[in-house]
Amino acid sequence: MYEKGNEVVLLFLQNESLQRQANSPVNYYYRICGLVFQISTVFAERWQYESFNFNINNVDIFDPDVMNPVKRIVENEWEISINEFNNILNEVYQAWLNIHEPYWNLSDSRNYTFNAILAVFQLGISITLNSYGL
Repeated sequence: MYEKGNEVVLLFLQNESLQRQANSPVNYYYRICGLVFQISTVFAERWQYESFNFNINNVDIFDPDVMNPVKRIVENEWEISINEFNNILNEVYQAWLNIHEPYWNLSDSRNYTFNAILAVFQLGISITLNSYGL
């Protein structure tokens, strides 16, 4: 999942549509963190049920339907409401901003930004797999 998380984060960061829609770096990274956090729950669930048969390469992360299971996963497996999930996402992003603060002033903070967003992916995976008792 870690390697595929790298691919997912890179795909979101390189998506020109997301770049064009961003009116500030803070909003841009919030949107990406939110998408990454959501998609990680879907990947974790698919891995849980399909295990080694799950081919992450067959998932189109830009297909709007791929996010449909998020609400069900959050409510049934995490046992919280979608509003609580959004609150967690807000807390995760605020922590992300705080931790990332020193890196904004670097001439090139891309590696730190990438790894910080990858950590959001891994957090979503961990929380979801933990909800399955793994």
